[in-house]
Amino acid sequence: MGLAGCPEVVQAQEDHHRLLRRSPVAGSAFEVAEAVTAWWWAQKWPEERLWPARLDAAMPAGEDPQRWRILARDLVTYPETVALATLLASRAWRLRVAADGGGHLPYRLADVPCVPSELGHRVRRPWLTERLADCTHGPLFAWTSQCIRIKGGSGDDEQRLWQVPLALRPRPLSDVLVGYPHRQTAGTEALPAQKRLRGHSLHAEGAFAAGLAHARTYAAQHGHLATQRDTRVGSFALGKWVHNQQAHALALPEEKAAALRELDPWWNIPWSVKWQRSYYRARDHVRRHGPLNPTDGFPDTHVLTGEWLYLQCTDYSALHPEQRRLLADIGLTAQAASSARPRRMSRTAGIDKAVACARAFVAEHGCLALATKNISYQGFLLGKWLISQRCLTRRQGEPAHLQVLDAIDGWWNPAWPLAWQRTWYRIRAHARNRRQGAAEGGWPDGSEGWATWLSLQCTGYQQLHPLQQHLLAQIGITAETAATRPHEVIAQLCGTGPGLAHARTYAATHGHLATPQTACPEGFPLGRWLSEQRHQAQKHHRSTGGTWPLSTLLAALDPWWNPTWSLEWQRNWSRVRKRSESASAVDGGGTGIPGLEKELAGWLRRQCTDYGALHPGQHRLLAKIGVTAETARAAQPPAPRTEPGLLDTALTQAHAYAAEYGHIAAPVSTVL
Repeated sequence: MGLAGCPEVVQAQEDHHRLLRRSPVAGSAFEVAEAVTAWWWAQKWPEERLWPARLDAAMPAGEDPQRWRILARDLVTYPETVALATLLASRAWRLRVAADGGGHLPYRLADVPCVPSELGHRVRRPWLTERLADCTHGPLFAWTSQCIRIKGGSGDDEQRLWQVPLALRPRPLSDVLVGYPHRQTAGTEALPAQKRLRGHSLHAEGAFAAGLAHARTYAAQHGHLATQRDTRVGSFALGKWVHNQQAHALALPEEKAAALRELDPWWNIPWSVKWQRSYYRARDHVRRHGPLNPTDGFPDTHVLTGEWLYLQCTDYSALHPEQRRLLADIGLTAQAASSARPRRMSRTAGIDKAVACARAFVAEHGCLALATKNISYQGFLLGKWLISQRCLTRRQGEPAHLQVLDAIDGWWNPAWPLAWQRTWYRIRAHARNRRQGAAEGGWPDGSEGWATWLSLQCTGYQQLHPLQQHLLAQIGITAETAATRPHEVIAQLCGTGPGLAHARTYAATHGHLATPQTACPEGFPLGRWLSEQRHQAQKHHRSTGGTWPLSTLLAALDPWWNPTWSLEWQRNWSRVRKRSESASAVDGGGTGIPGLEKELAGWLRRQCTDYGALHPGQHRLLAKIGVTAETARAAQPPAPRTEPGLLDTALTQAHAYAAEYGHIAAPVSTVL
């Protein structure tokens, strides 16, 4: 093969040597440039004339043209690779690219105008400028994005600039040529051989295919892939999957990026996805209701959409070029943005709307105390508005709308914390529902702290505001009930649910409530329910020092329903007590109950042996089945006694063994 017909290749080699001598990053820049020209080579643009001519001029006689196209890729593209490497290695050029980005990462290379225009000039292809301007992926796009991100790069940052993602590197010629003879025999065009996938690569391809299928479903329904992070399609976490693809977008293979781009051209934007979702809402409004009216403050839009549009107008010059292009598509050009005015609403109209929202909220929820700070109702920030109204100074001539709020909900601005008012309202609503039969007798979700709250109101009743005492009276807590029977009224308010009924049946059958955790009589999880009541009793005692309201009711069924020792011990004691009640007498050792199973007899003997270490409450329970300190001592086996002279004999034998073997670590079977 000769290069007589390719003088530019010879000249490129001289330029390459000069570059290697002059620039310390020439080798890294050449690798990036090689990936870029290999990517151009694969595009097969019809405007390309120089490469086909160079390919024919350098082809040896008798060579297969398809095979030669594979072999000669690096040779044919070598002049352009050297020219591009020379440009990339220039520090001044990199700083120009970083500045031309305007502080924004590119969505397409047209957002960095100097890149497509300068490359088209350097490689003597004017048409390439337009081709590159629309590029949104590939090694050149990845390099440009990284250059802008690190602002030209220096030191450690510069190393990141020359890292070509694995998926964007040119395939080695040896891999491309694999199977070429077979493809030629089969009459297939000489396409690059597909790499055989196995192991992790095969799994990754399958995972991407599954995610793409779910993304296709979502895009067909919503028209875009601007998902939230927690978006799910069925059981698939689509939002997290899309976020992961965006995070590694520059390293995606071309075919994967193209598949996502086909679903949504804006799937990987260099601005926030939240902005994109707001834009889609504005776009949908324009499609339904017609052009926007920025000069009047976007009057026909939703409040939040109108505020967002006005914010884009005020920051129009700082937006990304592609964001301005999107806004122009819905009629918000630079001229329209300059004429935009904020949405103005008369104070009277604003108050009327707020009062109407407050009235509707009370009609739906019953009170305004539930409108917390971040509550937005019917598109209106009702919670924040109420906070501002509560801050108004009460005076002789207070605003009329405050009196309207008093009429809507007399307790919208109490003299005590709103959290107190919210809890009181929820308990009152639950009590009313129970009386009307609209709710089960159990505890609703989120009410775990109600009993503690009610107990605190009873304990500190005298310190409460008179109006708080008035409100508590509406739910049955008066000065008398708070002082004499707080547990009873708390249980009535909160309800016991089906748990107490099943506990009563179980106690009547078994004589105790020491149920196993898995106990589930008649399909009700009584074991878990009692375990939760024990946990709540401990938590309530730590918080208030008082007794859990349900404890009194459960203690009436079984005084030992919540012992300080194990429930297994309590169950064994209950079984032994049943036997003892049916037995005629207990023997002197306390273990002679007729008909006692071997397991229970062993348990009873262990209580006698460990009697001194038991809890005083366990002592009282054991006394009920005839086991006292005296009977426990009598039941214990006598201490072993040593025969006279046995110890002396053993010591003598030990001395003899030590004299013979030098130690007394004798095996157990040793006999002397």
